[in-house]
Amino acid sequence: MLEFKTEKITDRVTRIFAFATELMYLVEGDNRAVLLDTGSGAGSLKHCVEQLTDKPVTVLITHGHVDHAMGALEFDDVYMSHKDDYIYTEHSDMQFRRDGIIKLSGGFIPAQEDLIPSAPLSHF
Repeated sequence: MLEFKTEKITDRVTRIFAFATELMYLVEGDNRAVLLDTGSGAGSLKHCVEQLTDKPVTVLITHGHVDHAMGALEFDDVYMSHKDDYIYTEHSDMQFRRDGIIKLSGGFIPAQEDLIPSAPLSHF
């Protein structure tokens, strides 16, 4: 299983490093947490987040690019503007994702079983 690296920024903010240079941020409030972006969908981000907090998590996708939105399917409460549907649709193609990960990471090739399936647009 691929393991994400994390860095505590403040008492409430944790930076999560993914495999194609993506950065995600977990922000914890008193009762809930917000995850900003879900990266390229290589590895189980949900497993990582569950190690960081036991609070309910809402995911906010900043935009539909391959390095921001492809791990969304692992989470239940996910928001992305539908104005990004067209770019998400293009970037969620599995070959486009694999090529993007390889390019962004400088050569990391994820195993097929490590790629989270892309979420349908109705998930947002």
